[in-house]
Amino acid sequence: MIDTRLIASAAGLLLAGLLLAGCQTAAPGAPAPGVLRVLTADGEERRLDEAPAAGAPVLSDAEARQRAARYVPGATADNAPARYVALTLLTAEGDALIRARPVWVVTYEGVPFVTERCVCHGPPDRPNTAVALDAASGELVLIYGLDRARAQ
Repeated sequence: MIDTRLIASAAGLLLAGLLLAGCQTAAPGAPAPGVLRVLTADGEERRLDEAPAAGAPVLSDAEARQRAARYVPGATADNAPARYVALTLLTAEGDALIRARPVWVVTYEGVPFVTERCVCHGPPDRPNTAVALDAASGELVLIYGLDRARAQ
């Protein structure tokens, strides 16, 4: 015979666990997990997400690092990691400026990103600079500053 008290107790624990998990959301205005807040050259703070990119890039990682270094004064191709990702860039309101575009992101940790624009969301700089290049053509997609580099 099935003990209904045991089933009710297990169901109660499961429901409590689901409710607790649902309550652990980010603070209002905070980006979702995996989303970075970045500063773009126009002085705007944006939300950036990187997801695994499908397929193989036309541009090699070595070529991406070499091309990206051209956009960062004092940078060299060998001092920055490159990641092949699908990049999404969102406004503060959630509108997509770039949606799942396959790019190489080359990150220069310790190379400050500075913009001349007025920044309403804090100082006009970030301690790290990243360059996103189209994975097929190698054209510049975005240069941005970030507080911390994404795990490599």
